[in-house]
Parts: sequence; structure tokens; C-alpha cells
Amino acid sequence: MPKITQKQAIIAFMDNSDLVMLDTKARSTKYVTYNSLANPDKNYYVGNKGALRFGKNVKDSIPMLENRRQAIIKQGKKLLSS
Repeated sequence: MPKITQKQAIIAFMDNSDLVMLDTKARSTKYVTYNSLANPDKNYYVGNKGALRFGKNVKDSIPMLENRRQAIIKQGKKLLSS
């Protein structure tokens, strides 16, 4: 079984939550973009190497706290391995 990357784990977590993937080509070519259904002004950006940012747009986004990012990766890996 191939190793699960951080990006794959984060995307698995995002896909199983109340977030919707947006058209990535329209927003950013560097990040996969998710939008919160509960708060439409809040977007989440997943980078190619597992970076996780949030904010209204990429330019003004801030990095997710490392302990929260690691918890999301752990939950995503659990989802992918089951």
C-alpha cells in the first residue's frame, strides 16, 4: 500500500466534512480550495505538500495552527486507511 501524503489526508478530511471543493482553476493554481457551508466567507486552501491555510482569499489567508493541522492529517489518514 502506498504511503498516504499529507495533502491526500487533508483532502480526505475536507471531503468528509461540511466543506465544498471549489473550482481550483478559477481561484488558485497553487492550492485546492474548499469553502465552508456554515460560513461562506471562510475558505480553506490545501497546498501541494500539505500546507493548510484559511481566510477569505489566498492573499489574505493565514496558516492553520500546526497542532490542528496535525489532528486533521491524523483523522484524514484514518479515513483513508479504513
